[in-house]
Amino acid sequence: MAVRLPEALEASRKSLDTAAGGRISYYASDSGQGRPLLLIHSVNAAPTAIEVQPLFDHYRKTRPVYALELPGFGFSAREDVEYSPVLYAATIAEFASAVLGAAADVVALSTSSEFVARAALEHPQRFNSLVLVSPTGLGSREPPSGAASDRLRKL
Repeated sequence: MAVRLPEALEASRKSLDTAAGGRISYYASDSGQGRPLLLIHSVNAAPTAIEVQPLFDHYRKTRPVYALELPGFGFSAREDVEYSPVLYAATIAEFASAVLGAAADVVALSTSSEFVARAALEHPQRFNSLVLVSPTGLGSREPPSGAASDRLRKL
């Protein structure tokens, strides 16, 4: 029996088809004025935009605010692709270009900090400032490789 995922935020949920991550879901409140604020959840067993709800609710009346659900999470598509920092960074950059309309301030939680930092390095014109909360994954270590790692990724 399938259980329908509840909406993460009390806001308009929209979607965007991206080249890197397929169809992604995001919540938007663009009634405020000024520089857009982009909020990105962490990566764990079951994250959604609900992780950034307090920030979303606080800023939604004073500035445009968006809460992105990364590929594979929330209402975003779960494509048959290799989920990697490169895929997530490309998706974030594409979202910023297609939706935000101006260089954004970004708050990213945990591992998503790596993805948004990579996106900002590759497309600095799309980002005004980054706030990285408990950042992880910013080292130079390569992910494991080999037959066992390939089987695990397929699983």
